[in-house]
Amino acid sequence: MVRSRKYRKIVFLAIATLVGIFLVRYFAHSWSAIQPELTTPSLLWIGIALVTGTVFFLARIAGWQSLLRSLGYPQTYKRSGRMLMLSELIRYIPGNIWSVLGRIAQGQAAGIPTDKTFFATVVDILGLCSSSLIASGVFGILATHVPWWLHVVAVIGIAVGGIALLASKYLARPVNWALARFHRPLVQWSLTRSAFSKMVVWQTLGWLGFGFSGYACSRVFLNLPGSTALAIAAVLPLSWLVGYVSFLTPSGIGVRELIITTVLQPIIGSSGIVVAALDRFGITLVELIVAGFFATTFLRERLMVIWKWLRSPAALITLACVAFAVYFGIIAVVMNQKVITAHLDLGNMDQVVWNTLHIFFFIHALN
Repeated sequence: MVRSRKYRKIVFLAIATLVGIFLVRYFAHSWSAIQPELTTPSLLWIGIALVTGTVFFLARIAGWQSLLRSLGYPQTYKRSGRMLMLSELIRYIPGNIWSVLGRIAQGQAAGIPTDKTFFATVVDILGLCSSSLIASGVFGILATHVPWWLHVVAVIGIAVGGIALLASKYLARPVNWALARFHRPLVQWSLTRSAFSKMVVWQTLGWLGFGFSGYACSRVFLNLPGSTALAIAAVLPLSWLVGYVSFLTPSGIGVRELIITTVLQPIIGSSGIVVAALDRFGITLVELIVAGFFATTFLRERLMVIWKWLRSPAALITLACVAFAVYFGIIAVVMNQKVITAHLDLGNMDQVVWNTLHIFFFIHALN
């Protein structure tokens, strides 16, 4: 098991490196075509991007809250936001299991049994996948001046998302099949179709905000026509889904950008990589802001722990040692740069190394 995890991390790193190299080389090769499309940053589009990105997370929190209420564990909106946002931040560690474990830990703090939190998390993930297909499909069908295959993908996405919505109780079968392969406890579906549908509606509204937030982020630096808004909004939820189910990189980093760049190539040309980068930066920034708002109590508790530690003797000794090392390290570097070090300020050590390299083994001036 340990060896398997080690190899898995190596694969994660290799794939992320290859995707990163591809994107960097693509960006460098396409810079001459991208540069004319750049424009002066717009404060208006920055504001629109922040608002629509916030809608994505607030709608997700509302869906999570309605799900917990349906399972018999009602929570306040702020408590639901804290559970969701803090656990979502952990997904930047490779492997989506960390986000699930974070959600379970937050559920325990709220008094929700582990099995119920796990089941709710699985349902939330299934709802996200279904709603992302629905939102991407709606945007894709309404988009104009796009390749024909994007409309086909949009129709398939709506069909798959609709089937998942109508046959929600049957979703437990593939989930349990996957859990059995990893020797995990199976889930018992205890949610009505109306409760699942209500959650998916909230999540779909969130994806609408997610799509337009990506377009607004792009308009901050790119001069894109309005006709590309629906195409970009259709690609972003789809790229999120592919990045999430890939299980290859933390939060789909690299995978999402590759999908966005490739799909948008025939629509907006080489600027697709800029759209991918701006969307990643913008949605991450909004996520940190929203998480910070809902985690004020958590952050206050952590700050109190840090403050208590800073007042302890161990902290004073540690800080004094760090200050000593930094201060005299800077002094040593400055003295060496100004050539005012003496022969015993490691000069004798350097001389021994130099002499040894020139066959005068271990000889220095003080011999």
